[in-house]
Amino acid sequence: MRISSDSKDNKPGVGQRWRSRADDTKRLVREPGYAREYFPRIFVRAWRTRGGGWYGIGYLVTFLYLEITMTFTELTEAGSAGDFIGSQVIELVSRWLGESVMNMVQAFLWPATVIEWLGGVAGAAVLLGIHLTFEYFIRPLAEAQFPELAEDRIAREEKKQAKKAKKEAKQAAKRAKSEARQNSDDNTP
Repeated sequence: MRISSDSKDNKPGVGQRWRSRADDTKRLVREPGYAREYFPRIFVRAWRTRGGGWYGIGYLVTFLYLEITMTFTELTEAGSAGDFIGSQVIELVSRWLGESVMNMVQAFLWPATVIEWLGGVAGAAVLLGIHLTFEYFIRPLAEAQFPELAEDRIAREEKKQAKKAKKEAKQAAKRAKSEARQNSDDNTP
């Protein structure tokens, strides 16, 4: 399955994005099987916006966990489905969105949460294990399924190399200028 690129140059407007999401929602209702195509596409798009690496997938998994936990807590605290829906409508603007923002912030800090939860050395070891598992098993599978992830990673690496080369060239020019100044000072009687 190929997911189109969301480059800044051809990004759809807000209205077009809302219409697209509304069309997807209608299609999900009409064709439940569309979920097998739709949800991976949404997940990969969100993953790509977080960098497409192991941090990005950690962010998404943490955010989904926090959102599901929060929703489950809301459901269990409500007396009935009607109470849940009523409370969600009332609290949507205030508490629920506020908690979602807090979940987003906490998800950004997921490595620190893992270290805190498991303790210093154990947490760091788990993060290392997650990183190695991602690099050697998950990334190759994900890039085989979604080639645009590999394209994004290669583009990031090329950009990083170009930035490094530019910095090295600037430092070399600075050294050459300094050496030339030093040589002219040494030749001055």
